[in-house]
Amino acid sequence: MSFTFKVGHGDISLFYDKWLDHNPCKSLDYALISDTQLRVSDALVQGIWQWQNIATQIPSHIKHKLLSLMLDEHANDVIVWGHMSSRIFFP
Repeated sequence: MSFTFKVGHGDISLFYDKWLDHNPCKSLDYALISDTQLRVSDALVQGIWQWQNIATQIPSHIKHKLLSLMLDEHANDVIVWGHMSSRIFFP
């Protein structure tokens, strides 16, 4: 088990933070430098993925995984232990 993020408003790294069971964006061979500072909230706006905001080519199988994610724009991102959302840790 390890720490992961439970996504709220999406102020976490799209490419570098662990915010799904595993971050599918980390499995990409590369991310363009222009995308390295992107947050989840930069690419997912009002529940709609804005693929045009991401310069890195995202394969369709990864897009399908990301399409299932919904943000609660009124909640904070929190750190959780493993996959158990009831074990929330605050920094």
